[in-house]
Amino acid sequence: MSVLIQQRYRIKAVIHQGLLNSVYLGQDEKEGIEVAIKKLSLTNTQNFAEAILRYKQEAEIIKCLEHPNILKLYDLVEERQEVFLIMEYFPGKNLKQAAGDYTYKEKLIIAKKLSETLSYIHAQHIIHRDLKAHNILISGGNNPEVKIIDFGLAFFIDVEKKLQINCSVGSFTYIAPEQTGLFQRGVDHRSDLYSFGVTLYEFFTGQLPFEGKDIGEIIHKHLAAQPKPPQELNGEISGSLGRVILKLLRKEPDERYQNARLLARDLEKVWLFPEDQTFSLAQEEERAQINYQTKLVGRNKELAFLALTKHLSQSEAAQYLIVRGESGAGKSKLIQVFKESAAVEKTDFFEYKCAETEKNLPFAPFMALIKHFVARNLLKSDFIEVLNTEERDILSQAFPSLKDIFLESNQPWATLPKQQKSLLFDGVVKIFQKISESRDEMLLVFFDDIHWLDMESLQLLLHLSAHFRLKGFYWLGAIREEDQQNLMYQSLAKNSRNFKILELSPLSEEEMLLFMQRMLGQILEWPLDILRDCYQKTLGKPLNIQELLKQLSDQRIITHSESQWKLLPERWSSFIYSLDASQMLFSRLSFFEPEERQLLALAAIIGTDFNLVLLQQLFVEQAKEDQNGLSALWGIEKIVKMIDKGKEQHLIKVNLSQGRGFYSFVHDRIKDVLLKEFSKRERSKLHLICARTIETVYKNQLEDKVYPLAYHYNQTDQIQKKVFYNTKAYERALTLFSLSESVYYMKKLAHIYLERKGISHSQARLFVTLTRNMHIIGEIQESFHFLKGGLEKIQGRGWFEEELLLNYQLGNTFYFLYDLDNAQQCYENALSLSGKLEGTTYIPYIYQALGTVEFFRYHLDEAILLFDRVIETALQENLQELLPNYGYRMWSYLNQGEFEKAKIDCEYLESTLSWADNPLILAQIYQQISVYYSFTSQNPKKAIRYTELSQELSRKADNQLYLYGSFFGRLPALLAERRYSEGLQEAKDITQMLEKSQIRIGHELIYAYLAECYLGCGYFEKANEIALSFLEKENCHLGAYLILLKVRALYLYADSKWEQCRRVIGQGRKLSGAKGIDFLGMFFREMSAWLFEKTGDKEEAQKERESTRELLTRKKGLVSLLRQSEQEIWFAEKELRQRQLSENYVVTASMIKENLRTENI
Repeated sequence: MSVLIQQRYRIKAVIHQGLLNSVYLGQDEKEGIEVAIKKLSLTNTQNFAEAILRYKQEAEIIKCLEHPNILKLYDLVEERQEVFLIMEYFPGKNLKQAAGDYTYKEKLIIAKKLSETLSYIHAQHIIHRDLKAHNILISGGNNPEVKIIDFGLAFFIDVEKKLQINCSVGSFTYIAPEQTGLFQRGVDHRSDLYSFGVTLYEFFTGQLPFEGKDIGEIIHKHLAAQPKPPQELNGEISGSLGRVILKLLRKEPDERYQNARLLARDLEKVWLFPEDQTFSLAQEEERAQINYQTKLVGRNKELAFLALTKHLSQSEAAQYLIVRGESGAGKSKLIQVFKESAAVEKTDFFEYKCAETEKNLPFAPFMALIKHFVARNLLKSDFIEVLNTEERDILSQAFPSLKDIFLESNQPWATLPKQQKSLLFDGVVKIFQKISESRDEMLLVFFDDIHWLDMESLQLLLHLSAHFRLKGFYWLGAIREEDQQNLMYQSLAKNSRNFKILELSPLSEEEMLLFMQRMLGQILEWPLDILRDCYQKTLGKPLNIQELLKQLSDQRIITHSESQWKLLPERWSSFIYSLDASQMLFSRLSFFEPEERQLLALAAIIGTDFNLVLLQQLFVEQAKEDQNGLSALWGIEKIVKMIDKGKEQHLIKVNLSQGRGFYSFVHDRIKDVLLKEFSKRERSKLHLICARTIETVYKNQLEDKVYPLAYHYNQTDQIQKKVFYNTKAYERALTLFSLSESVYYMKKLAHIYLERKGISHSQARLFVTLTRNMHIIGEIQESFHFLKGGLEKIQGRGWFEEELLLNYQLGNTFYFLYDLDNAQQCYENALSLSGKLEGTTYIPYIYQALGTVEFFRYHLDEAILLFDRVIETALQENLQELLPNYGYRMWSYLNQGEFEKAKIDCEYLESTLSWADNPLILAQIYQQISVYYSFTSQNPKKAIRYTELSQELSRKADNQLYLYGSFFGRLPALLAERRYSEGLQEAKDITQMLEKSQIRIGHELIYAYLAECYLGCGYFEKANEIALSFLEKENCHLGAYLILLKVRALYLYADSKWEQCRRVIGQGRKLSGAKGIDFLGMFFREMSAWLFEKTGDKEEAQKERESTRELLTRKKGLVSLLRQSEQEIWFAEKELRQRQLSENYVVTASMIKENLRTENI
């Protein structure tokens, strides 16, 4: 063969041809010498520019090196999108092939020579990254010539890509644990030393320290297994050489040799003194830098708990665990360390860091997880058999990486039904089950910073925890202690055996000292007053402690000289330490040149996560805009330099979950601080450049870039683009049943429309859809702005249908905020507008709304009439959406004490459960039926089960309104079951949620149930406190008011305050009688009779009982309430007697004491 490269280098023959590269014998026709030509097969093509640049930077240094043991690199050539390395031709064997040619003593000399070469290379700040026997060439006899080859080629080869292309097992037998990409650790010169340890092990023993049948097993052993001492495999090897090799193979970089110079010195000792088995290794080891990757301290209990939960996930069922702590407490670090310890067993790891910029991107972490499954070949076409066609279609919409797999199945496609979020969730559960059943190794998934988790991912996670229980799955999450979602997780942890929360506390003062010693690599004496001051400044948080040491070093309070760190106490008084994140970041940014800060700020424009390709293109486009003539090559050089400095200053880290060339700011605040580098106008301009750059770079993948494009255009004045991409974003979100995210983008559109002079029909309809969805996700108050604005835009235009719908939605807003008068006015406006339209489509829904207003006013007869009219329409037109009117009517009957009528409606509703298929309607029906079984005490257990089903459907649909409603059946059911403690805790959780919620309709009922729970637990004072706080309010919900009057009456009864109790009972009887609320009136009747008996007025007591009997003849269902009332009053009677007994004891004790005193006198 004869191929000429760049008119200079001619390929003459093949020396080696492999999967990742090929080597040829060549001729440099200009110089007239033989050369070796290596053609690279690039697997890291996505970030080719960065790989080329980084390699060129090192190659320029290597070309200038004059070392006999380094293969000379002459040139790097790019031609026809191929890369060729032109190198010195050295016709030797590789170290593996030549191992049998040398004696033990000669091998020691070779090992020492190689270690000295590594020391020389590392001193030039070069890391090989792919050191192995095949990359060491050797030629000659007693004093052989050795050459290390292929420096820096790892830049072009991505480990993940190696896995995907089924690279040979041999490629993984030499890599250091930190090179596997499974841990958040950087690669440095100590990684080369690990690889060199593997190479020496093989060179001296003829065997590799870790072997396995596949790549996964090899990687696992690098992470977890301990090699046999080499002297056990070869009797010639001395114990001291064995110790040297094993030190090189330590899993922790800190425990290996810290430089090759000391390794060479120890190998010389092994050669000179073969009998000395006791000399200390790596003497004079020094560390001149603070080690930010040091081991954890003070977390043994937490690590043990994580390990125990992992054991449960393997032996019992899937486990879900959240690590919760304040910012800087070390949550992520704890899980990273646990991951490393978990590698003792074969485990597949997946990690995802949630970001603020992705909180409106539906299913972001699960998209990455599914992509991970596909990349690892864990999802195959035969998995399709476990999914029905609807599930398959909806999964392919949510997770595009599944489309190719699904297409392989050749099965027919189905039309997606509406309201099928549950199909998506169930399909994901089936995928997880199939994966778990088809493999032996466990799956450990870690979502970091889940306070930024999008709502859809949160719901899917909750669904998984409830329905995916197969062994071998362990999910971990980290969340800030102050995040509001904690309440939801806390509630879940209480009610689920496989969902747990691990609290992370600050370190103690002693633990802080140990942590600082490990970071410095030595024991440093700290005066007690300074140590305590350090603890007060850092609050025992590991992140703060790291920052403290960094600032101490920067301000020269601690210094490094003569291989030792020293503290200068006399400078302590001048030490300025700030915990303020902005100040800390500004101090780090001071190390950057203005040009570098500008590049950092450009990265911040992209977001918390960025990739080098996009950043480079953004730089080029900005340069064009500014007409500064800077070249793209200059840009990539500056960008790489900036990224490396950012990593050194702990501002930037490699985003391993995305792959090579992807980076993240280590904290969201960094992005915010950097953006201040630009004025608002400059930021807008840069976001526009960024958006256009994305459109250019990803022109064939724009569907996948809808969300970032909407984000960037929203920061600009490009109205048409904003409308286009926000429309695309909300439509895509809706196809994924992602209401929260769709609302976010619809609000952006609505703001644009409100600024216009006029709007179209379709734009007016958007206000209706937007506000309906805002109600569903609980954004009630904010919807006023859009409803009133929308009505103003269409006023007087004769758009009666849109005006009707907006009035109806405005009425709903007032209703949810418990403003019943304004709600009724809006509904009546809508009813009036319906007369101007053809047909009666909207009338039943307006009557339903008016009926609920009357119900909550306790105008029960009027409410029943309205519900009757709606039910008549439902029967005629078979409208499933109107079924809940049976439930509203049933509630009205219950309050009137008409239990038999209520039972008929309840039985009918239960019959619809077999055929109703709208999940939102089913959620309502379950909740409504649960109220019947709770209030009548007929079957509280069924009531609880129905509320659980209602909650599950509501959560799947992301419907906060129905989720809120489900509690109205559950708490009374717990009270009916006398599970007061459980009810108390649940009521507390719900009231905390209500404080953050905008829903006000009926919320006082929750507090009334809370007071009843306190009463049931014997906390009479606390129950009375809640009762008084609400009884003093105006316009309190009447049902809640009557329950709280009951609580107040029971408290007064137990406290022997008969007259006050009688007045409260009278008030309750009057109110319940006036409104016909016999359901609650029964208690006041029975309580009145008890009180008359207690005060000796048996005649009045008899009259009350006769009145009650007469009522029971008309409303027999109230008998159960009479029994319930008797039990409640008897409970108060027991409290009364206990108090009287206590008072008698105090009086008796006082009399005895007085008698004794008198006798002593």
